[in-house]
Amino acid sequence: GNRWPVADNLQHALLVGGGIGAAPLALLAAELAAKGCQVTMLQAARTANLLLATELFAANCSSHVLATDDGSAGQQCLITTPLADLLASSKTRFDAVYICGPEPMQEACAQLCLAAGLPTWVSLERLMACGVGVCLTCVLPTAEGLRRVCADGPIFAAEEVDWHEARRSRVH
Repeated sequence: GNRWPVADNLQHALLVGGGIGAAPLALLAAELAAKGCQVTMLQAARTANLLLATELFAANCSSHVLATDDGSAGQQCLITTPLADLLASSKTRFDAVYICGPEPMQEACAQLCLAAGLPTWVSLERLMACGVGVCLTCVLPTAEGLRRVCADGPIFAAEEVDWHEARRSRVH
């Protein structure tokens, strides 16, 4: 597979994580911070006790916004609410957005970020039988045709994903 693309001149990155999707973003936050990049993290989970790696985000991010379904930490809302608010504010401009979490959350967040004109990357997960690209169980519909999440991904530019087709059960 591949890894998050990080440009050398990245100055301010936005990370959006939901549930266990926050885990790989914690390592990315540390990598970005070590390169001198300012990092803003938006993190969501069903409840406060399901928020992962909060200490790593606190150590590596200039801003860490929380949202939980039950309101036990941060705002009681879906992560798209603080994301839309952040993108609407004229104070902050991001060089790149990195998203990981449940696919419906990734799609909704990616659409907001793409509409704001931001380079956006998603880390997708599919059922994988072989893990080396032979069986084609993990295919993802993209603008360029079917791509293998295990071998061509799991990181994809959000604009290349055919989100409508990806929701169909035959490929998920």
